[in-house]
Amino acid sequence: MKERFLPIALAVAFLGLGSFVLDLPGVQSDEALFASVLFEPKVEPVNVRLIFWRVPSMCFPYIGTLKTGIYALIWRVFAPSSTTVHFPALVLGALSIYVFARLLQRLKQPLWAAVLLATDATYLFTVRSDWGPVALQHLLAFSGVYAIVRYAQTEQMKWVALGGFLFGLGFWDKITFLWILVALAAGLLATARSLLKIKPIAIGTVFFLAGCYPLLVYNYKTGGNSFKGNGLLDDPAAWRKVEVLWAALGDLNIFNAGREHALPPVGSYPFDFTYPLLPWLFAAGLAAAPWLWRNAYYRFYLVAMIVGYGYMFSVRNAGGGAHHVVLLWPLPHLLASCLPLRRWMLGLVVAANLLQINHYYAQLVRREVSVEWSDATTRLAERLKDDPGTYRVLDWGIYDSLHLLTKGKTDLYYGVGPGGRYITHVPQLAFDQQVTPLIPEETITDSAGRPVFIIARRPLVEGK
Repeated sequence: MKERFLPIALAVAFLGLGSFVLDLPGVQSDEALFASVLFEPKVEPVNVRLIFWRVPSMCFPYIGTLKTGIYALIWRVFAPSSTTVHFPALVLGALSIYVFARLLQRLKQPLWAAVLLATDATYLFTVRSDWGPVALQHLLAFSGVYAIVRYAQTEQMKWVALGGFLFGLGFWDKITFLWILVALAAGLLATARSLLKIKPIAIGTVFFLAGCYPLLVYNYKTGGNSFKGNGLLDDPAAWRKVEVLWAALGDLNIFNAGREHALPPVGSYPFDFTYPLLPWLFAAGLAAAPWLWRNAYYRFYLVAMIVGYGYMFSVRNAGGGAHHVVLLWPLPHLLASCLPLRRWMLGLVVAANLLQINHYYAQLVRREVSVEWSDATTRLAERLKDDPGTYRVLDWGIYDSLHLLTKGKTDLYYGVGPGGRYITHVPQLAFDQQVTPLIPEETITDSAGRPVFIIARRPLVEGK
């Protein structure tokens, strides 16, 4: 029990750090994607038989329904809201911190990387808002690696079977899990090729396929729909994505405050100061390669990170945001933890991390976020509740959040069509400038009273 105290303490600390103003920000589109097949879907999903039940296999070609099943149980008790969407994801994040800390203990490594991860602002807020989504990806990756380490230490096939199954679930959850698998495979080849034996590979593969069985069925029925267009290489300019990795370790503006499509701040916040140190610790870890290369753990982390991010950055539409680069967390933290640090150095980095967390909360309290994170979505959902009319969404980042918050009870469609009224952002906040002529009828504001959405109708065509 004493051994598990620190991992539990770190998980509780992570849960505590993420539990302020849980109703903010609003429900962003990415964290609502799982509900597309949960509440009266507009498009009939591809179903798969799991034991005694037939369930939807995928929410979208690249996102499975594992999260859908978890939240389907939650919605039996709680109504959909920002709080009830954020908190379960936060719990998954706390579990991932616990598993990661236990993994380090199993490897007889210090828990410094777990301390850095538990206080990492980018990790906390991408998990809290499940931007990506990423929460299940982290938990399944950490748990799968833990199982493989247990196999390496005991040679019991049940652990390699469990690891393969968990990795399969991660691949089903979202096919971007492939980036994680590529990184882990590269690290394994560089440091532990002795583990690559026919029997464990065969068992792991069988259970991996069992874990991603719904994904396989879906692609069999759709002719490989999940992978069409997702393997295309990017142009050389994609290497600018390295800057995103650096920014995600430091002062990255996750909620796009002050940028295009952002709402201006409202009110003030008593203390908002940041000075990120984690990027510099990571840079020191990279620079120490000539001295640390003989360390097998360091070599695993470095090779996994270079290959994993190299693959991610070379793929089109990948690696351009924190919700992508964070999928290979905690490799940068593990790299930095190999340095001969003193406790006071670690304390300074953790203090800087906490300042960054405070900075993001300052943005939330000031409602200083991009329109896609606005809590006006909740107000719009309340306005549409019990409204029998037909509505058509014309701008990005609205439909999926509304579908979740209204539990699919609103007759909602995307794009121009016959009948109904239209929902879009106010012109100065719109992602797509409207070419469809509209006559505004209602304006929906956020909790600070700022206009965010309009409900409109199309003008009558002369002579009709």
